[in-house]
Amino acid sequence: MPPRRSPVRRDLATSPFRRPPEPVPNTAAFQVGARVTYDKCGMGTVAAVSDDYISVDFGDGDVRRLPASSPGLSPL
Repeated sequence: MPPRRSPVRRDLATSPFRRPPEPVPNTAAFQVGARVTYDKCGMGTVAAVSDDYISVDFGDGDVRRLPASSPGLSPL
């Protein structure tokens, strides 16, 4: 007996449980050396920018690689 395939899931337009669309990462607003603020870590300086991620130095050697679409990440 062949294995059963799981049914294709579909979102109904009237469903209250619909997921919001994934935000598109955009690093155009960030430049190396610019100051940024992040809700979880505070203020920092942009150390590197790639297509999808931003490396931010929060001082004390704490450099974090954050997705550009992180909620709470904004340039100053």
